[in-house]
Amino acid sequence: FGTGYSSLSYLNDLPADIIKIDRSFTRRVLTDSASHPVTEAVISMALGMNKSITVEGIESAEEASYFVKRHCQAAQGFYYYRPMPLEQLIEVVEQPTT
Repeated sequence: FGTGYSSLSYLNDLPADIIKIDRSFTRRVLTDSASHPVTEAVISMALGMNKSITVEGIESAEEASYFVKRHCQAAQGFYYYRPMPLEQLIEVVEQPTT
């Protein structure tokens, strides 16, 4: 959900199980209090429709924490990993966890 061809009417029309929150919301959530009501409404609406939420553009622990506290199930962004070649990604995925 965010920019471009996003439309609230699609939420009921498409068989989507996951709502993705655009990074334009993520990058302002800690610095612009005016963006909080919109972000909170999108999250509340998605949860109310039993949709999973993926947040894109997470670049700090504070942003990650904000969305975790609001029950968003998945996140992506530079905070976790920067873009990398496929070979390097395979190495990361295959590393044993401790």
